[in-house]
Formats: sequence, C-alpha cells, structure tokens
Amino acid sequence: MTPFQQRLALKLIEKLRDNMKGYYPAMCRVLLACVGPYVHQAPQLNRTAFNILKDAVYFELQQFPQLAATKPDKIADYLPDDFTYDVATADLIQTYRNGAQAGTKLSMLNLSPVNLVAKKRSQVATAAELFARASATVNFTRNHLPLTMSSYQSDRGYSENGS
Repeated sequence: MTPFQQRLALKLIEKLRDNMKGYYPAMCRVLLACVGPYVHQAPQLNRTAFNILKDAVYFELQQFPQLAATKPDKIADYLPDDFTYDVATADLIQTYRNGAQAGTKLSMLNLSPVNLVAKKRSQVATAAELFARASATVNFTRNHLPLTMSSYQSDRGYSENGS
C-alpha cells in the first residue's frame, strides 16, 4: 500500500469499527458496495491494496451478527441496496442486476486482524534483495556455458588489449 492508501484504509476501518458498535455514518454501506462479496470470481492472489483492505473490512464485518442482534431494525441502514443479511445463517448476500447472487458466510470466515501500520519484512523487498533473488534464480548462459565478459567480448570482436 502507498502511504496515502494506508492512511485512508486506517480511517475507513476506524469508522467501520464504529459502525459495528451501532454508530453512524454507515461506512459499512460504502465499503460493502466497493468491496463486494469476500470471494471474487477472478481472485488476485498477491497482497494488493484491495486485498489488504478487503481482509480488514471482512475482519471487522465478522462483528455484524452482534450488530444485527442488538439493532435488528437498523440493519438495512448499514447495507447497500443490493445486499441483504440473513440472520439465521449470518450470510451477507449480494444480488446482482441479472438476479444472480453471491454470498459471504460471515460465520465461516477465519480472518486474522490486519495490521495496517506494521511493515512486514517479507512483503517489502529492497532493490538489492530483488536483484539478489533474480541473480540466484536466473542463470545467464551462452550455448549452455556460463557467459563471461571475455566470451562476450570475443563474440563482439573485441580483444583483451582493447582493440
């Protein structure tokens, strides 16, 4: 995440936590409209800013059943128009324009808290580390022999004395 994305995500998640306690404005409504169901038809496996935000949002949404229990008459205020919540199964269901539905079983999600301020060393690689990884995995060869500077120069017509 860029620093701007990180600051924005922190503020959004803070407001979403307030929503799960029953407070307004209903940021949950906006975030669900943007993020959609937890599982997507074409998932992106790497840790993009969207995936980090999606995990953070759904980690907080695991508290939605408690909100539904305490304020059942206000649940519609916290959901976009195309989402419904099934109290019996704790499912968030999105209905698309064509009538198809996609759901997220909040009770089945087993998400860890997302720390938006910690830098994980495994996710942040320096240019030197990336070069070292590339050098370790890529073997530059010429006709299955190691490529050296002298073989490169001889291929180009250079001699050792510089002519």
